[in-house]
Amino acid sequence: MSDNIFTYKNSEKGIIITGLADKESVSEIIIPDTIDGTPVTTIGEDAFYKCKNLKNVKLGKNVRYIENNSFAESGITHINLEKNIKYIGNYAFEDCRKLNDVTWNCDLSISEYCFAGCSALHHFDFSHVTGIQLLAFEESGLKEAQL
Repeated sequence: MSDNIFTYKNSEKGIIITGLADKESVSEIIIPDTIDGTPVTTIGEDAFYKCKNLKNVKLGKNVRYIENNSFAESGITHINLEKNIKYIGNYAFEDCRKLNDVTWNCDLSISEYCFAGCSALHHFDFSHVTGIQLLAFEESGLKEAQL
């Protein structure tokens, strides 16, 4: 199934975005709130893995889950993670070497290797973070933390 540029599947929790249709090379995506009236709740495992041209991502208000490797090795430069996010998997943003700005407003623990290898990431606001898992920032560019 596809909606515009996305491939997706239905689940009990709602729509899971599984990737880009036809391996489209886009620089900006907006994850919709719904597809065909069903809430888009999940960014699936490896959905945007190695999407090097992808720079800007806006998550829909119904997104609750970001699975393992969802954006790993992509070209994103910023991600806004709001309170509606309930789960972020391991390696979700690993090796996003252009990622320099993360807004972390969700009350979650940062998963294993989540931002490992994000060499452009220099500042992070930890005020909503509930924990930090193994090697979450390994080989990142993190130099400044706000608590």
